[in-house]
Order: sequence, then structure tokens, then C-alpha cells
Amino acid sequence: KPELWGDLQTRWFADTARLYIYSAYTQTGRMQITTVPGLQLHRIEISLNNIPVTTVIVGDSATYSTPTVTIPSGLSILTFTDLDGAETVWGDLRCVGVTPLAGKLPGQLDCDEHLKGERQLSAAIQNVLWLQQRQPTPALGRFGKRIELTEAQLPKVSRGAELVLPLTFHALTPVGADLTLFVHVFGPLESGVEDAPALLSQWDGWPLRGNFATSGWNPRGQLGFRVRVPVPAGAIPGEYRVELGWYDSASGSRLHVSEATRETHDNVLVLGNFVLSEK
Repeated sequence: KPELWGDLQTRWFADTARLYIYSAYTQTGRMQITTVPGLQLHRIEISLNNIPVTTVIVGDSATYSTPTVTIPSGLSILTFTDLDGAETVWGDLRCVGVTPLAGKLPGQLDCDEHLKGERQLSAAIQNVLWLQQRQPTPALGRFGKRIELTEAQLPKVSRGAELVLPLTFHALTPVGADLTLFVHVFGPLESGVEDAPALLSQWDGWPLRGNFATSGWNPRGQLGFRVRVPVPAGAIPGEYRVELGWYDSASGSRLHVSEATRETHDNVLVLGNFVLSEK
């Protein structure tokens, strides 16, 4: 039965789940879902009417979208298959509130302390949306023709000791090398000042707390995870800019930003700005 994670109805599944979709006419678009992880990494293959369309790697709370697909008139079935098999957990994972791969789960979680016993779980799905469209949605940025950034949620206002960035990446080819993601925060930005803003903070690392290196990524796979960039104590309230990119962990050379829907420079993608408010 569904559980309430934050303010969203959420349903767990073990090994396989099916979502039945009825449409009175043929439609083209994307299916979007948000996932909640268990305690282990799970590769979930998503198929539409028995045809695989993408694989999502669930190790953190993340938003995923299928590629553009066409659903025929009548009944269609979206199937979620855990390629790694369900894991055994005990009780209500909301009471734990953290995972080894992602750390603290987002939101205020009210749990059922009376839920006891062994459970078989693969992942949980929430916030299922159908996004009707005619043209494919371009990626936010493509790095070295190997990885593209498909989803990013930059807060308008941030408070506290860290900036949390949910990011979703898509592997276009076998990545091969171990790549490091970097996120830089610059500011505060001042209007009318031509000098480049100072670097406030940065984060460099591998996805999922270093537990899922890019050398293990496969084509068609999507990986969503949250990056937590520390905000120094005493940082001046104001507007700040966020930039990101990838570099080879061995050589330190950055991957070329070959395509982007945002501003770029020096093989860096400018994700956007946010406001750091008073604590």
C-alpha cells in the first residue's frame, strides 16, 4: 500500500512493478518519475509495452524522465524491472531517514514505528507525470560526448550551511574513465562590477559518496543524486552563481562541453544563480 514520504504518496515495489496507462488517442511525450532509494544500489529498467526505453540507477532520491516515446490509443504498460533484485530491509525506512549511498533523505519524514518485520524492496516511485510534447527536450549540457546533464534543480533561495543540488546525468557511451564532478559557487554577485566574483565554495567528488564511479556507467543509464556544497559560516547574503563540469581523475583535464542550453566557458556549464538568505 502507498506510504506518505513528505507530502507525496509513494509506493514501493519488489523486483517488478507495472503502471497501466490508458489513452483515448496516440500521444508523444515523456514519462517523469521521482524515485526513493532503499539501502543498496538498484538498476531499474523501464520498458514500455515490453520495449526497453531506459535504465535508471536508484541510489538517491532523484527525478528521471524517459526518452520521448509514443503511446498508442488504448492500454499501455510501463514496466519497472529491478536488474539487481530486491533487497531485504526491516521495518519502515522512513524511521532510518538515511542511506549509505545518499546520506540524509530529503524532507520531513513521519514514520510508522510499529511497522515491524522483514520486507523485500527494490525502490519506491512517486510523483508520476506524463509530459506531452512533440519535440525531444535538449539536455542542459553535454560533456565530452559521453555524459549529459538532463535534470537539475537549483533553489531560488538557500538557507543553512550547505547548498543541495539534485542532478540527473545520462551516459551516452561507455564512459570508461573515472571522472570527477566539480561544482563551484561564486559570489556574491554585484551589479556594475566587471571583476569576476570570488570563489565562495566548491565540491569535487564521485557520485553517491564515491560509491558509483563513472567507469561503471553503461549507455542508456541514468543516474540521479544530490550534491551538497558547503556554505562557509559568515558568507554574505546575496546572489551567487553555480557552475559545474567533469574532469579526468587521473590527468585533471576537463571534459569538453560540446553542447549546452546554458552559458558555458572554459569547459564549465553555468547552471544559474541563487540567493543566499539570512540564516
